[in-house]
Amino acid sequence: MTRRTPGRCLGKALVVVVLIASSLHGERQVQLDTVAVARDSLDSPGSLNKAVSEATAAGRLSQTVFRLCLNSRYLLVKAIEVPVGERLTIEAPQPCPTQDTAPPQILWAEKELSWTDGCLLRVFGDLSMKNVWVYFADTAGVQVGSPIVFSGVGQPPSPQPAQHGIFDNCIFDFMPCPTNGSGVICVAGTHFCGVFRNCYFRNCADPHFTYYGRALSSPHGESGYHIDHLLFENCTFANLGYVYQQENGNYADNVHVNHCSFVNLVMFSLQSGWWHKLSVTNSLWLNAFMRGEEPALYWSLGGPWGGTISIDSVSSFGFAVSFTEEDRRILFAHNRYFLEPWLTDWMENSPSAQEKRRQGLEDYIPRPQPMLNARTAAFFASSAFPYMNAANLYEGINPRMIQPPTDTSAIKEYLEQKWGGCGDKTWAWRPELSAGYILPLQENLAYTNDTLLNAGVSAFPLGDLYRWFPDEYDRWKTQAEKEWDDIASWLEHGIAPGGGSNVDDDPPPGVPYEFSLGQNYPNPWGTVTAITYRLTTPCEVCLRIIDPRGREVATLSQEFQAAGEHRITLDRSNLSQGVYLYQLRAGNLVKTKKFVLLR
Repeated sequence: MTRRTPGRCLGKALVVVVLIASSLHGERQVQLDTVAVARDSLDSPGSLNKAVSEATAAGRLSQTVFRLCLNSRYLLVKAIEVPVGERLTIEAPQPCPTQDTAPPQILWAEKELSWTDGCLLRVFGDLSMKNVWVYFADTAGVQVGSPIVFSGVGQPPSPQPAQHGIFDNCIFDFMPCPTNGSGVICVAGTHFCGVFRNCYFRNCADPHFTYYGRALSSPHGESGYHIDHLLFENCTFANLGYVYQQENGNYADNVHVNHCSFVNLVMFSLQSGWWHKLSVTNSLWLNAFMRGEEPALYWSLGGPWGGTISIDSVSSFGFAVSFTEEDRRILFAHNRYFLEPWLTDWMENSPSAQEKRRQGLEDYIPRPQPMLNARTAAFFASSAFPYMNAANLYEGINPRMIQPPTDTSAIKEYLEQKWGGCGDKTWAWRPELSAGYILPLQENLAYTNDTLLNAGVSAFPLGDLYRWFPDEYDRWKTQAEKEWDDIASWLEHGIAPGGGSNVDDDPPPGVPYEFSLGQNYPNPWGTVTAITYRLTTPCEVCLRIIDPRGREVATLSQEFQAAGEHRITLDRSNLSQGVYLYQLRAGNLVKTKKFVLLR
């Protein structure tokens, strides 16, 4: 197949995101004022409110940097507003993980009536924040659903100016689901560009059994919003309902995720399959989609969603987009996915699961989400989509985190309310530490699994390097530009660094180097077909058949096998006409293809 070179280079999409971040900080060539904002006390809150208001009134907001003090709290008395065409810049010196050098914490003064503003900041222009800790609660530790809202001018679909949010080394902590159903970052405009580097979205856990704290979302139930570019680099998302929510036709054209850690998510990390240009690389998931999937509720929607990403065909979106199937570029590579045994056991044996089993309601018992659902695996496996690629995926490997932020008992009780009850449960991990403004943080998401410590595109550890592997992060920075170039080229041309496009180009240690899965023959088939595969070292092998809903309908082989060529014959017994996937797992490596059965 000849690969065409599209008119618009996807690598430029990555460059655009980087340039936006650089330009907002690079405008320091203009003479800027630096305002040192004094720390607040309980008796004297509102210093940041006052400083921003004075600069706005003087017409100097965009030319002012508001510099906060380390180991200080800033108590807001009302929401801060950034006017159209203006930029708000809030920074602090580089913090360290000690109390004396803690990042400044922005929070609400206790029992402020201005909570009814519905937001912490309302941004009609641009916002830049660096080295700050945003705590979405008051001084008594009471959660306040007050997002950072990027509001477009006028109402869509009228033209709106681009808005930029640039965040570097920010902690976003304890944000519940706000009244508008959005997230920490609420996108209510049509041209948002967000850059998040070295950020930690932490304990955004709503206690209500049907609500979800989110990192980034548009207002729930509303449509007409859009994101131009979104970048998450070296970020951690721990104890959230969702990370990025896409619903009601609100989607992003360019989404890029690199070296991120996703831990204890109730549902989606990256929701919906409406991707135009998406790269997710060098990242890891621990206990993703903890709610699981209940076949009776969700298989009617096409099967499991999958615990990481999913892909849907453009024709199934239900709304018009400016791109075609051929224009899409999707890369999912060098990622790891693991569900801890306590979680999978709780899905199967919680009190509500046992009760449903007694009632014969097996299909209402939650089951673990796969790393990728069958529809998504079919896109990656199909030669019809050469610019959709998955490679070097590690499923079932425990990273052995040193201290994950997991309150197992609280999460179990919360999930039980979702599956079989209707009560509320706070399941955030040690929220009293944030309320007391206590550092250093007690969690440590560094891990000890040797396979994952050099499993990245550039042989660095998977996940957030900045916060959990600081020495590796310093080394990574020296080659970060080249790594992004490699990712952009892979995304654009469908060819992995080094020239290969096969998922098995650089398998994990101990997995067959030339592991391959052949296309069944004949295909389509009606009576009998044969599947061949090759192993170059002995390993545990599982070959299974999956229907379009993601259900396993047959296991053809599950045993330890010797190196060499293998051939299995499949007849049509118990299979109805249709399209199926056949998936081969050898050690930690998975390869999937599809066949068509005719009756």
